[in-house]
Amino acid sequence: MNRSSAAEGSAIPKLTAAVRYLEEQLTASGVEILASKECLKDFARDAIDATDRTRRQGESYITCVCRHLDARVRFIILWTSTDEAFDQAVWRDLIGIARKHALLRSRGSQRKFPAER
Repeated sequence: MNRSSAAEGSAIPKLTAAVRYLEEQLTASGVEILASKECLKDFARDAIDATDRTRRQGESYITCVCRHLDARVRFIILWTSTDEAFDQAVWRDLIGIARKHALLRSRGSQRKFPAER
């Protein structure tokens, strides 16, 4: 096994746990949009990558990754429940994931974000 294969193997449990977390949070939030497993994997990978770049001094890995996963849950809720425009540069990567997987948007819903942690 080469170094690359070992690194990929260690990432699988993180990705699996991150996807499960997204599914649980979306279900708890009442989201009824059926995002594909591949779509959720891409959102989870994006959160894990962001964690590696933005972890604050003294912040645990779990706290940081949950912060980023929660942000993706809020994005998915907003994306699938409104027709609000997303023209801010900060949303670019998440919009790309949503469009890549044809994550549908609803029209006219007034659903609110879940409470911040």
